[in-house]
Amino acid sequence: MLTLVDTATTRWGNQYLQISRNCLLRSAIDPTVEKYKRENKHNKEAIIEPNESDQGSKAGKAVAATELGLDSTDWETSQEMEGLPVLSV
Repeated sequence: MLTLVDTATTRWGNQYLQISRNCLLRSAIDPTVEKYKRENKHNKEAIIEPNESDQGSKAGKAVAATELGLDSTDWETSQEMEGLPVLSV
């Protein structure tokens, strides 16, 4: 079973793995996100994501459901990034 890859900022290649897996699972991600957005369109605090600008704080910032997901430009960028060679360290 394939799932999304969690962010691990200290792991080499983690972002590539995330992009690659997201592109592979796009046909499942897009409909799921769109359904969530429809069901929560009036929820101004649908998701709480970490606020990395506030170092040391565990409090997050609210993200409205309408702001979730990737648009076609974001997906195109992901596909371009996936096509770049990965350097082994």
